[in-house]
Amino acid sequence: MAASDDDLRTILDRFAKKAKQGAERQWPGRSHASSVDMPAVRASIRKAVVDAEVEKQLAAQTAADRLLRVKEVAKLTGLSRATIYRLERAGTFPKRVQTSANAVAWHEREVVAWKSSRPRSR
Repeated sequence: MAASDDDLRTILDRFAKKAKQGAERQWPGRSHASSVDMPAVRASIRKAVVDAEVEKQLAAQTAADRLLRVKEVAKLTGLSRATIYRLERAGTFPKRVQTSANAVAWHEREVVAWKSSRPRSR
């Protein structure tokens, strides 16, 4: 969700007002409003908004690529461990990934896609 020009203008106005108040407190009687480079401030705010949006999208993408252990898969799907393994052997459930010598996991995006492809009972 990108910020509109009105939102950026409101943020900029608040920032300029606080900067002016701070300058007045530090140096009473002097006007420092002209020393604020408004285009640079606008560009900085836009960059911060874009950076926050990019980080949010990366976090959502990273969360979708998590590896889920069998307990999490069972909780997400509502299936028992035995049913998960049985469906996997039958080829109707996503394949597990060996994460270490004694541990397996499933890609979250594959499990979620499998779950959304299933018909709802109600």
